[in-house]
Amino acid sequence: MSEPHPETFAALHDAVGTAAVLDSAVQLGVLARLAEGAATPAEVALSCELPERQAHALVVALVSIGVVVHVPPDRFRPAVAGMPAVHRLLDVWRRLPRQLGQNGLPTDPYDFASLDSGAVTRARGLLARPGDRLLEVSTPSVAAAPDSYDLILVDNVCHLQTEPENLRLVARLAPALRLGGRLAIVDVLPSSSSAPPMSLALYELSLAVRTAGGRLHPVAAYRRWLHLAGLLDVSVVPLGGRLPHALLTGARPSA
Repeated sequence: MSEPHPETFAALHDAVGTAAVLDSAVQLGVLARLAEGAATPAEVALSCELPERQAHALVVALVSIGVVVHVPPDRFRPAVAGMPAVHRLLDVWRRLPRQLGQNGLPTDPYDFASLDSGAVTRARGLLARPGDRLLEVSTPSVAAAPDSYDLILVDNVCHLQTEPENLRLVARLAPALRLGGRLAIVDVLPSSSSAPPMSLALYELSLAVRTAGGRLHPVAAYRRWLHLAGLLDVSVVPLGGRLPHALLTGARPSA
């Protein structure tokens, strides 16, 4: 068997090393310590019972992958608030070997797509109309009274469900719109390529192992759900993002 290409090996080395650095920082309490307040490597070493040289190297590695930032002259802190919650991401991937081959798994409520709040913010900017009564849906179990809303925004829900479940969700929400009201869905679209970007391929894999039937649904499926619910003027607007979000809308007839 031939040796891997040097560039391929280097990329694999960095990927595995990044995961190991994050896992170590979580298990040793380093991220939790830094979240309490900016600290020096010496203070991290003392709190986490590590040799100072190792603590310093680990903190610098966390800086290199963008998880921690340097606070001059000699302190460090998490790059963003809530960074200790990275352990939830690690838990998903640690379970991967056990979950592959299983069906009917309960859905993990922690979802990576919902972390891209920029997509929903962009959608709100495109949809905003003064005086609209808005319902934001972030769980499929939401209750909505008939003829009550000018805009219903479904935020990263559909990819956690099967197609029949989404069909029922849209059919249940549509009557809650006032005449002329709009149902808007923000969600991640699948790639049409057999070799999608790594971030999208990993996300689809995570859905396959942490939901009972979730997947990325194509535009055609969204159009079908909206049309079957009696909604018109269906449109699709790309929102961008690390995961390719889109805004899909349909309107209740005004008469």
